[in-house]
Amino acid sequence: MKNLLSFRLYSIQESKSIEDVLIPAEPTSPLYHFSTYRNRENIQRDGLVPRIGEYTKNYISKKNLGFELAPMVFANQEKKNLVYGNDCWEIDLNKVDVQWYHDPIHHNQPGPKLKYYVTLDPIPPSALRLISSDEQKDDDRVVYKKIHQMRNLLANSLS
Repeated sequence: MKNLLSFRLYSIQESKSIEDVLIPAEPTSPLYHFSTYRNRENIQRDGLVPRIGEYTKNYISKKNLGFELAPMVFANQEKKNLVYGNDCWEIDLNKVDVQWYHDPIHHNQPGPKLKYYVTLDPIPPSALRLISSDEQKDDDRVVYKKIHQMRNLLANSLS
């Protein structure tokens, strides 16, 4: 709740307070956070720092949700990697004192029924454990993304 008063979620029509948008949750331990291995050293040193990552920004712009999120730490209840990176970090909820909320982006969305959560507070390194990693898959995804971007640029320049 440390950042609760300073956080605002901006709608296209009006500004809403976090109390109007985020629903408090009490997930069971552990939760899982996914990140590229390129962030591993920072996570080991600083923990999970609230921010809006590249994939979340892209998701919001593609879905045209009509609002902008404040920096958050995203986690889910299952060890399933969707697209966010291939380092899987286990979060021991017994070692953190933060308020969790249902993820406003994925809550009540169709698709896999993973339990998504967010917090506005940082998660210290002492509450984290790296449980799996696939650096090659992360690298392959980056290469695929660059090829996809170049293909789009070429298609746009030809039209």
